[in-house]
Amino acid sequence: PFKNQTIIGFTLPKAAPAKITILDVQGKVVNTIDRNYESGYNETIIDMTQLPRGVFYYRLETAFGTKTQKMMHIE
Repeated sequence: PFKNQTIIGFTLPKAAPAKITILDVQGKVVNTIDRNYESGYNETIIDMTQLPRGVFYYRLETAFGTKTQKMMHIE
């Protein structure tokens, strides 16, 4: 759980583009971050101040795989 911001951390075996998609519980895309990242550990700060409280999901897509995780935006 987090309040207005959270950090998504991930590791890449080599430098590559990655796409982080934030979805609400109905699967509607509410934000997308598409960047190039360095090899090794990376972090992206997600600002949720403009979104209502509730359950969201993020999907991380890279050339090395896809991962989806739940996150909870609380007051």
